[in-house]
Amino acid sequence: MYTCMLNSQGKVEADLTVSVLAPGSGACCDPAFSGRGFYVAAAGFSAHQCLSHIRSVIEDHRWNVSVKDLSNDMGMLSIQGPNSRKLLQRLTDEDLSDKSFPFSTNKVISVAVYKVRALRLTFVGELGWELLPRTKSSVVLGIRCERCV
Repeated sequence: MYTCMLNSQGKVEADLTVSVLAPGSGACCDPAFSGRGFYVAAAGFSAHQCLSHIRSVIEDHRWNVSVKDLSNDMGMLSIQGPNSRKLLQRLTDEDLSDKSFPFSTNKVISVAVYKVRALRLTFVGELGWELLPRTKSSVVLGIRCERCV
């Protein structure tokens, strides 16, 4: 879900995406946890501000939750536009159809042999995905995607 994060005065701190996660295997793109889990992505320039704000709200309310910052462990590739499904389908055996992978959902898939969390969303009003690979495979995966254009 694309949304705004507000402060206590109702003013916008940042815009970000929030995705519900199921407990996973423990891999970087598939974290293990108990209870409810969420993936939050903020633009690079506001990521630290968002993390600080979230932690401050948690502390203020004394909520029993944990936050793990994976910014240094994961990259983000945005594949957007009317041909994004066709491009990604060349690199994965995963069914990327609307029925199998509806808008505003996410799942762990293999793309060009790399495990990634794929989020079906868009910022351009067209079909799109965000791929979240480990940082060390981000550049190679980006090159593989670019070669499919």
